[in-house]
Amino acid sequence: MAEGEQRSLLLEASDERSGRLRLPLGSVAAVVAFLLMIALAIGIAWTGADPDSADANDWLSGFREFLGTLYGGLSLQVLLLMVVLGFVLERLIPARPQGMASAFLNIPYSVLVLVFVGAIFPLQLLFAETVTRYLGVSNVFDLTIDTRGSIPLVIAAMLIEALVVDFFFYWFHRCQHTVNALWQVHLLHHSDMALNVTTTHRVHFIEHLLTPLFMVTPIMLLFELPDRDIYWIALAPTVWSYVVHANVRIGFGRFWWVLSSPQYHRIHHSLEPEHRDKNFAVWFPIYDVLFGTAHRPKPGEFPETGVAGVEVATLSDAFMLPFDRWWAMAKGTVRR
Repeated sequence: MAEGEQRSLLLEASDERSGRLRLPLGSVAAVVAFLLMIALAIGIAWTGADPDSADANDWLSGFREFLGTLYGGLSLQVLLLMVVLGFVLERLIPARPQGMASAFLNIPYSVLVLVFVGAIFPLQLLFAETVTRYLGVSNVFDLTIDTRGSIPLVIAAMLIEALVVDFFFYWFHRCQHTVNALWQVHLLHHSDMALNVTTTHRVHFIEHLLTPLFMVTPIMLLFELPDRDIYWIALAPTVWSYVVHANVRIGFGRFWWVLSSPQYHRIHHSLEPEHRDKNFAVWFPIYDVLFGTAHRPKPGEFPETGVAGVEVATLSDAFMLPFDRWWAMAKGTVRR
């Protein structure tokens, strides 16, 4: 029997054991669901949630205009460039030899997620602003600095913001690994058995719905963050997320604790038991050091990645994964 046929039979058997019916048009249904959610989010945004850069009416003037408003300038181009550069470096200095199968799922899924994130962005702000108004508290600590267009000061402003954001992300991320219900959502990101640059946005849309609760709102309550008025510096933290997910043989040796590297973050995605729930920080390992979750990478340590017993092969699988897992939890057949 051919290898492809064996794999198909194994997946069908796995679905039967889990009690799940695999729909022939499941991936199409997943795309339709994404598009409906995006349309709903844009429609709700028209009622008053206004992103800083556009009038609410612009969000309903057409899907093309929406994408132009959302990803105007160079943001999307820079992100695409990072994916291309990642592919090149992964061919030149791979951390591990691995196929490209996951990229064929990750890329279309990431496109849908990025559009969804843009659609809900004004709603995230609206939620945070509503909470801060209700509590009567916002921006308790003013961290703004007058950068005056100075590159060193803008870099300092970027670092201040990144340190604050990574602190809250660290605890959100750690909760995702320790709270069983949240782990089922985060599982999609960790299920990639071939960690690579396209894994960066392999994040379930529910995580983005949780972001205002765990990150945006507490940050707005506590901090007034500095402006980063030089564009390419402001993008640096986003760009670095692509770097740390890349399948490249890059580590920082004795300076591993200064900045997260692809080797450091690969440990977080590792299949090895000793790496479980380690290296949560995306940018600054000092938080892992302070809170006891750091694993210092050994020389040449680039482990296999993924989650044992979990395979996501289609858009339908990706979309439905947490719902399937929550149903299995309710039946008592899935544990952390």
